[in-house]
Amino acid sequence: MDKTLTVPCPLLHEVMETRQSHHPHGKRVALTRGIKPWLANALHETVVKVRPRLVLEIGMCHGISSLAILSGLEKAWGAESPEGRLISIDPRQTEEYGRVGVEHVKLAGYEGRHTLLEEPDWRALPRLVEQGARPDLIYIDGNHAVDYVMLDAFYAHRLLPVGGVMGLNDCAMRSVTLTARWLVSHRDYQEIDVGLSKDYGHDPLTWVSHRVQGRNSADRYFRKLSETEHGYDGHLRW
Repeated sequence: MDKTLTVPCPLLHEVMETRQSHHPHGKRVALTRGIKPWLANALHETVVKVRPRLVLEIGMCHGISSLAILSGLEKAWGAESPEGRLISIDPRQTEEYGRVGVEHVKLAGYEGRHTLLEEPDWRALPRLVEQGARPDLIYIDGNHAVDYVMLDAFYAHRLLPVGGVMGLNDCAMRSVTLTARWLVSHRDYQEIDVGLSKDYGHDPLTWVSHRVQGRNSADRYFRKLSETEHGYDGHLRW
């Protein structure tokens, strides 16, 4: 698997190569968080293939995933088309990240396709359901505590139409592994191949442990096959 960034967004290349983000006040700040280049490639290509009219991402930070998604939307629909929009949920975009994610979207020229909901997921997601939003692709990379990841997937299931795609980041974490299992065992989802190799870590003990537990560092993507919801038996395990 080629791990070189291939997303056609010059600003994204600059930020990831220099490890410096653009602050709205004109200064540069260290790039502290963001998905890996090969994960950005997979996200971008998935957007191009799915060709969603609306994408929802939970967690924005410095806007690395945002730029991968938005460049994919522009490629899928064309620069002049009004189709293809992104909603980002990030309650700490101003307080913690200084709005550098929003600044990157603006500098890259994607501002017209983007909306930020600067509030917690547990407030924003139920409201999107009530409003009838129907994103065709949802990328979950917010708070990775088990209750937050499950809440995000719970509402993402209700937002996605049949045929829609849900992407999960940080899949080596137990909370995300549990959520992935829940999608297959308690909802009707099928994992799809987006060209990412499984990564169980380099340390031998970690590799064996993660392999046994199915904890893979690569992002995982799932397609919704139906609205089916299977009942619980009280034994949803790690």
